[in-house]
Amino acid sequence: MMCRTPAGTLVIAKIKTNYEGTYILMKGQGATPKGSVPFLDLLNITTGAKERIWESSVDKYYESALALMSYHPKCEIQLNELKFLISKESRSEAAQYYVSIWPDKKQVQITSYPHPYPQLASLQREIIRYERDDGVKLTATLYLPPGYNPSKDGPLACLIWSYPGDFKSREAAGQVRRSPNKFARINNSFPLLWLARGFAVLADPTIPIIGEGDQEANDRYIEQLIASAEAAVNEIVRRGVAHPDKIAVGGHSYGAFMTANLLAHAPHLFCCGIARSGAYNRTPTPFGFQVQLCPFI
Repeated sequence: MMCRTPAGTLVIAKIKTNYEGTYILMKGQGATPKGSVPFLDLLNITTGAKERIWESSVDKYYESALALMSYHPKCEIQLNELKFLISKESRSEAAQYYVSIWPDKKQVQITSYPHPYPQLASLQREIIRYERDDGVKLTATLYLPPGYNPSKDGPLACLIWSYPGDFKSREAAGQVRRSPNKFARINNSFPLLWLARGFAVLADPTIPIIGEGDQEANDRYIEQLIASAEAAVNEIVRRGVAHPDKIAVGGHSYGAFMTANLLAHAPHLFCCGIARSGAYNRTPTPFGFQVQLCPFI
């Protein structure tokens, strides 16, 4: 966690405690079998010992520590004087902002935003889990229009929107990095507005490209890309929510590169695609893959 200096720059906050050693605060998304559970750890940088001092609730709300609000000109913050900006949301409640104050971790609400699109307040959202043929566990978020009933209304046209990821192990690829308690946000970069037109939307199905051991992920890119996409299509067709002849695929940047490859190599899966602002220059791949792509986008 960072602290702002009098000069306006950001440096790592140093946390003062009653114990020996130098401490800093680390935050993480907290991938768990039940979904993402954000947390804050107090880390002794001398010994490496960690202590969890805050964690999101898991029953109804998704909370995330956004910024350190405590101020000290030398960025040396007393542990019992911590103040954090926290966002808190649920499936039906838009994110509100709180200040969490130590030592009792009292939360003071500072915003009260109404639902931004009440017409879609009753949209249906579910985190689904399934496997591809090689046994890698996959997850996705399935959105369905308000009032939709698959047994009565039949399968819908569906848009799958995703972005592949590189992994060095099957276990890392199978982690659940999303929460069932998150609010469904609609913006200009995410296709949830298609729900208002009666579409189903499969958002962010995991497309892991795995390179274990000495193998590089891209050695089997096409094979793993198709296997992941096929598993996602099979799952939504099996559930009866998507018509097999009316499934589109789309993505941005590397997701557009994914879309182009799926339309070229797996045309039996999709009727059309949206490749937005594609990053098609793969010459940087041997030098860091996505890390080195930024200047070319």
